[in-house]
Amino acid sequence: MGAVTALVLALLALAGGSFGAVSATAGLAFVRDAREHPQVWVAAPNGSGARELANGSDPTLSPNGAMVAAVVAQSGGRFGFEILKVSGGTVTLPAAFRNGSFYAAAWSPGSRYLAITEQDSVTARSGPGNAAIDVIDATTGRETLHISGVPNGATFGPGTPDTLVYSVARSLALSAATNLYARPADGSGTATQLTHNNRSAYPVWGSKGMAFDLITPRGNGEAPVYQIALLKGSTITQITHTHPNGAVDGLAPDAIAANGVDLVTNFVGTDTGQAYSVNLASHKVTKLIVGHQMTGAYGISRNGTRVLVSYGAFEEPTTPVAKLATIPFRGGRPTVLLSNASEPSWNQ
Repeated sequence: MGAVTALVLALLALAGGSFGAVSATAGLAFVRDAREHPQVWVAAPNGSGARELANGSDPTLSPNGAMVAAVVAQSGGRFGFEILKVSGGTVTLPAAFRNGSFYAAAWSPGSRYLAITEQDSVTARSGPGNAAIDVIDATTGRETLHISGVPNGATFGPGTPDTLVYSVARSLALSAATNLYARPADGSGTATQLTHNNRSAYPVWGSKGMAFDLITPRGNGEAPVYQIALLKGSTITQITHTHPNGAVDGLAPDAIAANGVDLVTNFVGTDTGQAYSVNLASHKVTKLIVGHQMTGAYGISRNGTRVLVSYGAFEEPTTPVAKLATIPFRGGRPTVLLSNASEPSWNQ
């Protein structure tokens, strides 16, 4: 072996096998230029090493960091749903998913299954005026579940196979009945109804119970009231008791830390999206702000100490001042990860 060849091999080894090798995993996905020319990017958990994956938006990073589900630009100026591999390429999906309005809802803990929502669209597979929740096996690209109904959230719990917990309503009416159901993600078995109050939606699985929204209709065309509740076994405990005005809904759960107690939520409604942390044991609710600026919550670290937020450009995500940051669960100074970025997804 010549000296030059030996040197090249040594450098390749130091570089991880090849020059310019692309990392197979990421810790953060986000969007740049969201309003004009949206692009899906990935980076390390602290925002370093950022690189573009595709033209698109609405990224959701898998727990193992190897895949990003997103709405991606297609030929002819269209956009369609794709599962992007961080190392390059895509998971081959049925052609129907690249048409219509599909959005990622949740990954299973082991990154095998992905729940997506099929929104009301004339190009959706269910046909005009319909919607559904679908589950895809990301190892094969095969659809394992198709659940008709207006999607009101989906999450995954542990088990063999993974368990999908979801809520669907039968109409778009504000007063439409909605309950929580569980079903094996691989399509085996039948659905088990978890709640029977006709007002349970937006579940987020936690190790100490299922956090979800307890919905109370107000009538008169006003938005319903959302309160955080916890389902443990068959017992429902209401956690929050906020008093939103008629233009807004209330707190919607986003993610729970590994301890099953620390929950991050968003106060949602018309022109409203403000992050709050909620302790499911003490019922303490904390508003997460940066100075006097609103923040939006997009995840919580497994140890419950940090919340992923965006701030600085309400309704204007393309501006350079838009920032992604982490903030302590109980509030405090932010640690800025990236500027000119929005729609983050985190797996920390």
